[in-house]
Amino acid sequence: MPFGILTICSLLFTLYSLFMVLASTSLISGIIKRLGCTWRFPSSFTPAKG
Repeated sequence: MPFGILTICSLLFTLYSLFMVLASTSLISGIIKRLGCTWRFPSSFTPAKG
């Protein structure tokens, strides 16, 4: 019985770490996208004016 609990705990920890890695990578990509959007904003905004 303790072995099954240990297996479940290790499986949950693996899923949790995988989720944290995915969340951090998506957060970093979101920040990069936001920086890219703010970087491209003036060049895309000036033609609409003129």
